[in-house]
Amino acid sequence: MKKIVIKLEIHSDRCRNKALKTVAQAQGVVSMSLEGDQLVVTGDVDSVCLTTVLRKKFPYASLQSVEDLNTNVEAPAVVPEPEVQPNSEAENLPICYPNYHYHPSSCYQVVVYDPYPNTCSIL
Repeated sequence: MKKIVIKLEIHSDRCRNKALKTVAQAQGVVSMSLEGDQLVVTGDVDSVCLTTVLRKKFPYASLQSVEDLNTNVEAPAVVPEPEVQPNSEAENLPICYPNYHYHPSSCYQVVVYDPYPNTCSIL
């Protein structure tokens, strides 16, 4: 469970109802309340996605804070992984793959030769 606080600019009852309706449609919302210009949502909701959805309807929606309400749950113990010793130096070398998409550059030089040169000196 998370407690998410999102700041909105609410100017009327219509905006207030629109914000509450938008948050109520999100999956995982347990409760919501509007305290002044801050919307407080509790539940298992992605805070960034919820803020993005609100930002489409309220351009000045900003995520203020996210708190985890499950503080009494113990974290599982992390078991250290055993260290593996390399057998030879060949295992430590990087793997090199051939370049399969190699296209040689083709550079052609064309010389233009005029067989009938213009002998007029005024051009």
